Amino acid sequence: MLTVAAVQFALATGHVITLLVQLIRAFVGESGKPNGTLLYLLNQATPEHVAQEVFYITNVRLMTLKI
Repeated sequence: MLTVAAVQFALATGHVITLLVQLIRAFVGESGKPNGTLLYLLNQATPEHVAQEVFYITNVRLMTLKI
């Protein structure tokens, strides 16, 4: 059970890191374009967003298997 908790903690940490990367890219990298921040955040095909979803879905699946 400790192993599952450690894996879930690592997945949750990865999820938070990808969120921070998305925010930094949106507000720093895309801010020079008109509506660049909004368009970046709405684009769900970016690698960061895909990684975020993979972390989240894997964590939820692991949680349901544990119960």
